[in-house]
Amino acid sequence: MIDIKKEEKTFSSQEGGSMKKVLLVLIAGMLIAGVFSVSAVVADNTNKKQNVQKESVKKQNIWSQLNLTAEQKAKHKEILKTRKEKIDALKEEGSLDPKEKRAKLQEIQKTTNSEIEGMLTPAQREEYKKYKEEEVKAREEARKKKKAKTSQEK
Repeated sequence: MIDIKKEEKTFSSQEGGSMKKVLLVLIAGMLIAGVFSVSAVVADNTNKKQNVQKESVKKQNIWSQLNLTAEQKAKHKEILKTRKEKIDALKEEGSLDPKEKRAKLQEIQKTTNSEIEGMLTPAQREEYKKYKEEEVKAREEARKKKKAKTSQEK
């Protein structure tokens, strides 16, 4: 009878060793999956930052390409300051629903674009309009890519 118990103990300790191995493999798998998830989030955030930086450079380039006069630069700076103040006030407005805020934001942007176009010479205005058209196309393409990526993930 002692031999049977020894065999049972040996069997159960072997079984426990297998369970430990399985548990260890599962934990290692979860850690690896977690590392990949974090890497994907970091990469996504890096891509977003790079896109924002690229947009900023493009905007700086358009203004340098337009060769604004000192007077135009001052006027442009004032227009952007006014736009920022309006947007900040809109963000603080708590009584508007998201659709109303979006409509007001579009109105602010439309007014800003009109003011900018008004301060430009006809040649500068044409160059600015081309830039805005390209910007709209790029935004549409980005939305399509994002939508396609989202639908693939589902």
